[in-house]
Amino acid sequence: RLHDWDWEGLERDFQRAIDLHPALPIVYYWYGEYLMSMGRPQEAIAMTRRAQQSDPVSPVVGASLGMILYLARQYDEADTVLQRAHEIDPNHFLPHMRLGLVRLQQHRSAEAIAEFKTAVALADHSTETLAALATAYATVGKSGAARKLTAQLQASQAEHYVLPYNIAKIYAAAGARERALEWLERAYQEGNPDLIELNSEPLLDSLRGESEFCELMRRIGFPAPASHGNLEVSS
Repeated sequence: RLHDWDWEGLERDFQRAIDLHPALPIVYYWYGEYLMSMGRPQEAIAMTRRAQQSDPVSPVVGASLGMILYLARQYDEADTVLQRAHEIDPNHFLPHMRLGLVRLQQHRSAEAIAEFKTAVALADHSTETLAALATAYATVGKSGAARKLTAQLQASQAEHYVLPYNIAKIYAAAGARERALEWLERAYQEGNPDLIELNSEPLLDSLRGESEFCELMRRIGFPAPASHGNLEVSS
């Protein structure tokens, strides 16, 4: 249903999945992503905490809660959760990558880049981690390094699928709004499920006033674009 942007049907499916598999953490996480996309951050955090309660020693589940807190702009709490996930398994790339996202929003750029570089190494240079590193370079003004990695990612598309959504975030971070919107449109045409984060991803805040972005939100069926303040919730 996500590929069809059937949000009401998707919520029913999540609720049914929880009824059938109440101990499956991934269901709670994706339901949390859904709730974030619908502008319901407090419910999203509570739902994802249930995932962690069902598997408290999983670094992936811990990183998932950290991601929801990041999307909800709860950066300090996300920091704590992600560091705990890292302590559980220092060699898993996901806590590093998501801690890098938090560090960017905390304006701790050197630490962010270090986390992304670690994630790249641990994930064997996956396209997801390379795109995250390129986004960090673009965010902190290292445009040459960002362009080099972006070109590398685009050149590798014949061998490895690269999510258009991830390329869009690089361009958004670099301030290249038209290019970012082009890649978001491509993500939409391909039915990228990561667009579920479109209404909450901090890296896309610079696009929220663009008419093309608002139109994309409308086509996907999201609520009106949320402002930074609308997404902040108390912990």
